[in-house]
Amino acid sequence: GFLVFSPLALVAGLALTALGVLGMLRLWPEATALTALLTAKPILTLVLLKLLLFATMAVHQLLHALACVHYGRRVREFGFTVLYGFIPTFYADVTDIFMASRRARIVTALAGPLLHLFLGGLWLWVAAQMAPGYLQSLIAASGLIQWQALLISLYPFCFLEMDGYHILADLLGFPTLSSDAWHFVRHELKRRVARGMGLDRRESIWLGYFLLSLVSILAYVVSHFWGVVQVRSGS
Repeated sequence: GFLVFSPLALVAGLALTALGVLGMLRLWPEATALTALLTAKPILTLVLLKLLLFATMAVHQLLHALACVHYGRRVREFGFTVLYGFIPTFYADVTDIFMASRRARIVTALAGPLLHLFLGGLWLWVAAQMAPGYLQSLIAASGLIQWQALLISLYPFCFLEMDGYHILADLLGFPTLSSDAWHFVRHELKRRVARGMGLDRRESIWLGYFLLSLVSILAYVVSHFWGVVQVRSGS
């Protein structure tokens, strides 16, 4: 696993990403035809894409674990769970990394998401080399889903303590950013506003994190609702 954390691996990953961008540009003019092939078999497409993503999540967590070991820390557990009561996923308990340096913590959090960046590039490049057909469409869609998973895992403002949240918390130096933000808004903000008191840097960061997370969730709910309305009106 030490090869994963070498300069050569990083260069290879960035090269795959560049090839993926070129592959996506090549496939883009055929997007309508590719989508039609997938929607012709909706159940099969959904099952296959979910299985591919699910398998990728296991490797995502494995890379977190490898990064933790790379920095000389212990992986306490690796297994399967149901996140938030309804999302089946794999997990790696790498909390021992919090005893390491900030660089080690950031690299450990970033290791999993980078898999989606590099793998998405590989899938899109492979799809661009294939003959038109259902398999090409499936691989291209899987590549785009990998890049979507990258953005989701790195986006820090959603109250969920995912990889992007941990990176942001380390960069800011606020290890309990989410819980502190909630506590400040619920118990301190109203009193400060009533007394006309200003906010210091720490409190401004808490409030900013809370507001950005709240806006992000509202935007997601509204866009999802709007999409459902559009689909129903179209049918």
